[in-house]
Amino acid sequence: MKVRIAHTPDRFGVDIWVYDENPDGSFDIWLPMILEVQHYASSPNEHIEPTFQFADTVGDGFLAALSEALIEAGYRDKAVSKDGEIMRMENHLNDMRKLVFKEKKVS
Repeated sequence: MKVRIAHTPDRFGVDIWVYDENPDGSFDIWLPMILEVQHYASSPNEHIEPTFQFADTVGDGFLAALSEALIEAGYRDKAVSKDGEIMRMENHLNDMRKLVFKEKKVS
């Protein structure tokens, strides 16, 4: 499964395609769907169906492909804080320095 994301500056939007490329060179393309919004003044009491439902491992494949497409389209920096990554890397480097450059004890 693959996901392609394209920015559409002329309409200030984003287009997303979901598809599979088959071994014979043909494609299975997910058709456009209409996402409707329903407003609730408070938390709804009735059971609300999920916005997306997937069978078996299709959901995992979709989410993995979507994640890759979001990173390729430049959304990673907006979704993942680099501050946490940088701090973890700095802590790791400090730990490695302690192991490599052990202070020699003077007796």
